[in-house]
Amino acid sequence: MKHFAELEGLRGWLSCWVVTAHILSRSGYHPETLPFPLALIRQGTPAVLVFIILSGFVITHLLMNSKQSYAPFLFRRFMRLYPVFLVTLLAAMSLHWMQIDVLKAVAPYSTAERATGLIEQYRSTEDHFFAHMAAHLPMLHGLIDQRLLPNAAYAFLGTAWSISLEWQFYLIAPLVVLALMRQPVITIVSLAAAGYLLRHRLVLNEAFLINAIVYFAVGISWAHYVNRPSRINAVLAVSMTAFVFVIGSQVAILIWAAVMALILRPVPPLNRLFTQPSIQWLGKVSYSTYLWHIITLAVAQWCLFQVVTPPSQASLLIATTFLTVPLTLLVSDLSYRFIEKPGIAIGKSATRAPAAQT
Repeated sequence: MKHFAELEGLRGWLSCWVVTAHILSRSGYHPETLPFPLALIRQGTPAVLVFIILSGFVITHLLMNSKQSYAPFLFRRFMRLYPVFLVTLLAAMSLHWMQIDVLKAVAPYSTAERATGLIEQYRSTEDHFFAHMAAHLPMLHGLIDQRLLPNAAYAFLGTAWSISLEWQFYLIAPLVVLALMRQPVITIVSLAAAGYLLRHRLVLNEAFLINAIVYFAVGISWAHYVNRPSRINAVLAVSMTAFVFVIGSQVAILIWAAVMALILRPVPPLNRLFTQPSIQWLGKVSYSTYLWHIITLAVAQWCLFQVVTPPSQASLLIATTFLTVPLTLLVSDLSYRFIEKPGIAIGKSATRAPAAQT
């Protein structure tokens, strides 16, 4: 099965974007107070949406080039997601008090409204601790109606909202790809219609799959074209991409389109932005980085405020960056080596077909 090094590099760049967005956020900076492109980086959401498109592409590419049945596929994906998710969730639950202390400490550097809102969000999690825990442990917190359980998507570990989204996609992905290989036009049009028509009508919380299905569909359509190149499949992929450009995040779509263009029509100097070893390494550990950095950021700022109170917002940003980045890289590497890789290996070995007897 073909490996796309540019996509691994894209993961690395996106993880850097998300970490930078949260460092800026926890240093009290808001998009409206920052110049371009820092205002765009501070938002962070486009990076996560590109991650979602990328997931749609990779999973469709995997399913179209393997003969995994539903149960082995799901177990492998579970072992890819769950070990790091579980460890970071338990760490976040244990350090919940630290997050609140940090938010109180950085409140003077932010607007009162935002600081109060974040603290109340964490307090709400405490009020429904066991309900949130029960929803998070099976990675199904995206299926909980926020009217029944406030803050269901973001409790304990804010970035884990997209992990529930990812898991929901895995649950249906084999069926979607099966339909795609039989009726590609109907499948893609159905995903687009479902995402457009239901996104404001069927909303449980921000991590509910229907909210992001059109982004998954962009990745699905391009994986289908790459594996079965034809004029109609190209039109389908381009049309799906244009549709989401109109109704969704233009930034996310432009980034995805640029990377796909480099894959299909390489421009070596630009491709090297994604294939150089350092960026490939960042891509390799990006899942651990994505989940751990909120925790390492809180630890870094908590330690900082035990020693000194930064005199300005800029000094808080600089100190937070110098403490958080190396700690996050170290923890991400250890997490990849000792949690991710063993989990992936278990998933592969448990679902590997037994050797034929001779």
